[in-house]
Amino acid sequence: MPSTSATVPSRAAVAGNPSDGFGGAVCSVVLPFFAATATIGLDVVAEPPELVTATCARFAASVGPVGNGVRDDIRDGVGVSIDTSIPRSVGLAGSSAIVIATLRALDQYVGSALSTLEIARLAHQVEREDLGIAGGWQDQIIQSHATSGLMEFGEEPTLTPLKAPDPPIPLYVAWSERAAEVSGHAHSDLRKQRDAADPVWTDLAKQARRAAVAISQRNVHELKRSIDETFDIRRVIMDIAPLQQDMIDTARACGASANFAGSGGAILGVLPKDGPAFLQHMRDAGYDVETWSLM
Repeated sequence: MPSTSATVPSRAAVAGNPSDGFGGAVCSVVLPFFAATATIGLDVVAEPPELVTATCARFAASVGPVGNGVRDDIRDGVGVSIDTSIPRSVGLAGSSAIVIATLRALDQYVGSALSTLEIARLAHQVEREDLGIAGGWQDQIIQSHATSGLMEFGEEPTLTPLKAPDPPIPLYVAWSERAAEVSGHAHSDLRKQRDAADPVWTDLAKQARRAAVAISQRNVHELKRSIDETFDIRRVIMDIAPLQQDMIDTARACGASANFAGSGGAILGVLPKDGPAFLQHMRDAGYDVETWSLM
């Protein structure tokens, strides 16, 4: 049986984060230049990381009588390998990309035809229940659908794809592996301090919806305000590591909007008018940076 591969893009939050674990809303975009690919097959030889092992076990328990993540009749010699370009532990959802890519590859390999939402639920269970990683639904929803959108997290998470702005809006994402942190730590600390009834989640959700409308209307000024105000709210409710704060300050000093792309270690914003000068300034400050257009 031939091997099967599935690729899942990275994602970056625009506004509203981190309200996805508290019934709020988040506007996020997929990043076209970072992705994780899972390959499964009889000729695949790899030592799977814990994420893959847990994903295969959850898939086996949920889909039917399978072993090592695949059906009993084809399991012997089957392996799963991972190839990823997503920077680790900087808030760009690299672990979720690996989990969802593995689920998609397994689903295609055995022909179980899981729906997009079913894959998101399995991925959420792997990370939140099986591995005990604190967090919400943002990564699993946006990456299983592989499209930028506004997510609402009520009893059932929903995704409304963003309306394409015309002309496209130039964005940037900057990151530093020196500022990396385990995302579960930030979310775990937050859960100890706040509950779902805290009005801060309503405030953050408003910023997410505001960003989605601004994108659809190509109102760059409003988009930048929603990005900046999301971080300003976050700074009140969470401790910000000095290097992570420096990334924000460095970008804003150049006239760019800036918000955390996830748990920390990466930031996102609208590319300022003098794009080349901004990019050079960020790189001179020691940060990696990529740009693309939201369309």
